[in-house]
Amino acid sequence: MNVGTTNYLLFDGECGVCAAFARWASRRDRHGQFTFLPYQAIPAEELASVGLTPKQCSQRLYIITRRGRVLGGVFGLNAFLLHLPRWRFLALFAVVVPPLLLLEMALYALIATSRHRISRWLGLETCRTPS
Repeated sequence: MNVGTTNYLLFDGECGVCAAFARWASRRDRHGQFTFLPYQAIPAEELASVGLTPKQCSQRLYIITRRGRVLGGVFGLNAFLLHLPRWRFLALFAVVVPPLLLLEMALYALIATSRHRISRWLGLETCRTPS
């Protein structure tokens, strides 16, 4: 990783839901503002240099900004969506309306804890990690 030159979106490459989201997100990043990487492709020492562990990365999506800021889960998701014109209003709305942010956090947690099961239900082949 070369923090300072690009924003990174780290995801679980062994999870079908996560990999599908990363594909969706990369198609919408038309200006190339992000580098999409499965956290498994990054040595633990490099993750540690930004304050992350493989275990943390296995539990939620992370954004690492050009400036080195690390945002995880819903906050990382919203940081990414803020870069997309069609999704910017929704992300801003979720951030400034606390009940909506709480709902978003609850939904993210539900999906995160069930993502391997959801991957199997959807027939996503990349799900190799047991639930």
